[in-house]
Amino acid sequence: MSERMNFEQAATPENTIGPRVLTAMITPFGQSGRLNHDAAQELATYLVANGSDGLVLAGTTGESPTLLVEDQLDLFDVVREAVGPDVPLLGGTGSNNTEEAVSLTKEADRRGSLNGILAVSPYYNRPTQFGISHYYQQLRGVSDLPITLYNIPVRTGKLVELETISGLVDKGVVNAVKDATGTIAMAEALHERFGSDLALYSGDDNLNLAFARAGAVGAISVASHWAGRTIGRMLESHFSGDVEQAESLEARLIPSCEFESVHTDEIGQLHDTPNPIPTKVMMAHILGASVVGDCLPPMIATPAEMDYLRQKAPRVLADLEQT
Repeated sequence: MSERMNFEQAATPENTIGPRVLTAMITPFGQSGRLNHDAAQELATYLVANGSDGLVLAGTTGESPTLLVEDQLDLFDVVREAVGPDVPLLGGTGSNNTEEAVSLTKEADRRGSLNGILAVSPYYNRPTQFGISHYYQQLRGVSDLPITLYNIPVRTGKLVELETISGLVDKGVVNAVKDATGTIAMAEALHERFGSDLALYSGDDNLNLAFARAGAVGAISVASHWAGRTIGRMLESHFSGDVEQAESLEARLIPSCEFESVHTDEIGQLHDTPNPIPTKVMMAHILGASVVGDCLPPMIATPAEMDYLRQKAPRVLADLEQT
């Protein structure tokens, strides 16, 4: 069993304990649509060697909604085998079914490959705040792994409200928060209330520096698949007080942040192709399509959109190096 890292310990200029750049790793699939074990290990090793302080497995970027439970649990184990005992691993075990999330969390804990879990708030069925709180308390009841609450209302359909999160932190249920609400307002309020007792992570790459200013300890990032070192340098510059350097690196990251999400191109055409499709295109360009594999339906795009992304990927990398 790997040693469990305390994700609730904040990384600040005075206290650098804890990972700053956690990559929300894509999941490589074979032609059968099942987890490609060897490719997952190759990808994880690459990420750790290129700026990732830790990895988040089977999150939204890892296509958790379409992962079979067997593959999800195997992913945790094969990545741990690849990266060794010292790399922090968070595993996505959330669901819109509390019983399912509890069962998955319990089994992941039993296997011992994770340092913590990432639990997205229940999606689609839009539960009450009481129901959301009950869900996280049930997860705490079956595992002592640190729990990172994942707040992403654009995908779940329901914001986890400030008082709900605060109550869970007060009760010792939640140790960290990944905030993908699109605003720093909640992070500011949580940091003011809990300070370094709660580890806050940016969940939006275009707001990583803004979140650090608001009290976040780092980012659970998608662009860190190919820009991990730059994101790490940006955060390090911020925490060391080099504002000019941090802002310069943030500007260098803009094309990467645009590429990974819905954006408008140079001629004004909208590309409404959500993550993880662009990320898989980028990593296929870097490591080869046989390593990455395709996204599982329904996360697919038109041939024309895929051609655009393939042509765009090397230009994004060039911008990252030359800007």
